[in-house]
Amino acid sequence: RKKIKMASSEYIEECFNIFDTKKQGFLDKETLPVVIRALGKNPTEKEMKEILDEIGNDKIDVNKVKTILRKKIKGPSEMDREMRNAFQALDKDGKGTIQETELRQILGNLGDALSAQEVNMLMRDAKVDRNGAVDWSEFVTNLVSSYPVGDKL
Repeated sequence: RKKIKMASSEYIEECFNIFDTKKQGFLDKETLPVVIRALGKNPTEKEMKEILDEIGNDKIDVNKVKTILRKKIKGPSEMDREMRNAFQALDKDGKGTIQETELRQILGNLGDALSAQEVNMLMRDAKVDRNGAVDWSEFVTNLVSSYPVGDKL
């Protein structure tokens, strides 16, 4: 089993300082999701809303960001197994593929539903065969490995 590494304290501080554009020592609430994702975590919209609700009107300083990152927010590689299990359950004939149209529908309607633009971005690198099928294992691998920072911190 792959060990997930946390971003180092120095890396978190460096990232925080990049996004603290006003150099006030704290971030705006709108910036926090971007920072968390830049540090390799992938919270759902629901998780992000809960985090922001919990913060309330508190200032978001670097220590608050470190505390938030210690919470169980999944990174892409932690989601790999969950995604594979979900696709396996959908793969009724065991061919290892899913129709592109079905995949687009799932991405746009289930869980944290994605916008059409977000679905198109994810599908951009998907290889669709002449029968309109996508190899879901390859799709998951591309999703996890193409994450900008990922868990390689």
